[in-house]
Amino acid sequence: QEDGTWFVRDLVTDDDNRSVDAEKWAQYIPLMIGPPEIEIEALTVDDRDYTKWGIEEDGASIEIRFSGVSQRGTRFVDGILLMIGDKTDDGQYYYATSASDQTFTPVLKLEGNWTDTMFSLLDDVPYGD
Repeated sequence: QEDGTWFVRDLVTDDDNRSVDAEKWAQYIPLMIGPPEIEIEALTVDDRDYTKWGIEEDGASIEIRFSGVSQRGTRFVDGILLMIGDKTDDGQYYYATSASDQTFTPVLKLEGNWTDTMFSLLDDVPYGD
């Protein structure tokens, strides 16, 4: 979002941001802050082996980017990359973990409808043009 206008960029096909249809995009805006519900499945994972939950290095992922301002007033873009695994047996959640170099990265359960909606945006972006 820049100056109240939302943009999307497919990093594979787009060189620049593309505006979205504001009316269609309105339903997604509340979801852009991240998953509405996150639970912890496992705090620690031996040898960072997440395959038990279907999480693989080259598997599906969702990156949430956001802008920030340093203490000195410098604007920057930061984000978190969530590696997505299998759905839970009840279908309510997806297993996920953060792709980070932290000492430990727990296995999370992300709300399934949010995750499915984020994936659907890859296939059907509500571009404004």
